Amino acid sequence: MPVTTPFRDTNYETQQSPLYYWTAGLLLRLAPHRSPLEELYMLRFINAALAFSVGLLIWKVVRPAQLAWVPVALLALIPGFGIAMCRVANDALCTVLISVAVAGALSVGSGMRLATAGSLAAGIAPWAKLYGLAVVPITAVRESLRRGTRIGTRLLRLILVLSPQVVLTFCSLKLLGHPFPVMYNIRHAPLVPLTSVPWLQDAWAVAKSHIWMSGMSFLVFPTWIYVVPVLLFGWGLFLTLSLISASDRKDRKDLAVLVGSVAVFVIALAYHDWRAFSFYGGPGGTGGWYLWAVALPEMLLLTYGARKKGMIRQWILPVLAVFALLTIMADVALVLDSTGLLVRTSRNHIAGVTSASLSRIVSGYLASRPRPVAIAAAISAISSWLLAALLLVTGTRLGTHDLPDNTCRA
Repeated sequence: MPVTTPFRDTNYETQQSPLYYWTAGLLLRLAPHRSPLEELYMLRFINAALAFSVGLLIWKVVRPAQLAWVPVALLALIPGFGIAMCRVANDALCTVLISVAVAGALSVGSGMRLATAGSLAAGIAPWAKLYGLAVVPITAVRESLRRGTRIGTRLLRLILVLSPQVVLTFCSLKLLGHPFPVMYNIRHAPLVPLTSVPWLQDAWAVAKSHIWMSGMSFLVFPTWIYVVPVLLFGWGLFLTLSLISASDRKDRKDLAVLVGSVAVFVIALAYHDWRAFSFYGGPGGTGGWYLWAVALPEMLLLTYGARKKGMIRQWILPVLAVFALLTIMADVALVLDSTGLLVRTSRNHIAGVTSASLSRIVSGYLASRPRPVAIAAAISAISSWLLAALLLVTGTRLGTHDLPDNTCRA
């Protein structure tokens, strides 16, 4: 039977891979002495910069370059990405390392230095967060099969990928008693049958919290709002998969890397869900915020088919418009929630707003956090709305300018 009694963690961070916490601690030691609140926002700003770098990596690897704005814009407009990455946690660093690893696996020709960097990033990723292990087999297989590369170079890259895992596994066994120290393994939760896990219910919870959830307050939109973006994601993935057989050899290899990266991570997420269910005995054992670790391959997969088919008006702009609207709704919800005026159900679904004057809303928002932070956040949010509107207006020209006919046919 599943264990249902509470478990008291003495220090949750000591059960985590240490790289992010080492790095953050070193930065705090080197920085001038600040208050805890100032240190909090400094680390959040650094994580935001790491999240921004994922967009830059996407821009680098997209072909043709004229359509690189499509997956970058989609990533920027899904509100769940920013929420997941800007927390003071190890997700942002691991996401960057996984992104570098996948970008390296996609590189050819002049990108061979990126391939070596990708191998090193894949090796280090699990040291930032254990789910970084998901990118290790994909990178190792890609480097083993890469043609036109000297055996010595491939061997070096495999060492960079695999040797950190040997050390990590040894340390995990020595310190925590398990090669995969997911906290439920350390808690010695019994294994329950896989058939007892409500997979469909949990998959829907992952999809919702991947698109947007407010963070550790677990606030979400009403369920029906998530139906349209999930269907649009499914449509984008279908467009991509339908083109695999018609793609050239290089594209098929790239798609294999992308599909493999996401698939292995989804399997790892399912494992976490199973182990969490084994401990709690209830659904909702994992969250969609973890899935942002594979943001780069996910965005490339979702947009590949639409980019190849030139479906700017048919898929790309409608999808961006939907997520621009969701971003505005999420920003407004966070502001209202910080003022205490947002009404939520017992399941943390947004149910309404308490009537209040504009002055009360503004004063409550400014009182909820340091005033410079509140003002900067408001300016940033409104600026992002305006940029999204500008992108939607000019999106057609951005997508079709100087592209060959076979890449951008309507």
